[in-house]
Amino acid sequence: MGALILTKGTRRLIGHLNTQFSSSAGHGNIAFYRAQIALFDRVGGTTPTGAPYLFGVCEALNSLYPPDNPAHPNLKKRWQYFLTTQLLGGNDITIIDGIYRALHDRSYELITFDAIEDIAQLGQQVWITDEQCDNNTGGQHKKAMRIILVTIPMAAQVVYNGQPVPIDDQDHP
Repeated sequence: MGALILTKGTRRLIGHLNTQFSSSAGHGNIAFYRAQIALFDRVGGTTPTGAPYLFGVCEALNSLYPPDNPAHPNLKKRWQYFLTTQLLGGNDITIIDGIYRALHDRSYELITFDAIEDIAQLGQQVWITDEQCDNNTGGQHKKAMRIILVTIPMAAQVVYNGQPVPIDDQDHP
């Protein structure tokens, strides 16, 4: 079995999301997402209707998908597969609501993401914590929301939209 969690593609995806929701000069886009906050508001906003919400927001804001990379040509399709078939509905809502809360509360300067393997097999969960982080600011601490997805590994070969989508080669960076 391959893994969603421990692959180089997953690390690339996590890195991309961390950059997108950062306030780092020249790299972060959190201000862009704050301007799009209605998409993350399931109650009174314009979040794409129906579950999975996170997939709908990713489709509406293509910037949440990782950029094409020849070393990971299947990463976007595998992420779409995960969002539409593997991410449990309650966790989908927890993630989208967490993002909304951090975007709405301007004391948060960044949102960080991670995915870890559920080695205890307790079931898929999402942990959200508040943190203070340096973020390479020379000791100035920033308030951050950390969203951690705990889940089991995904199969090395999946089928998305009727097409086989294998795990990408793990020998490339």
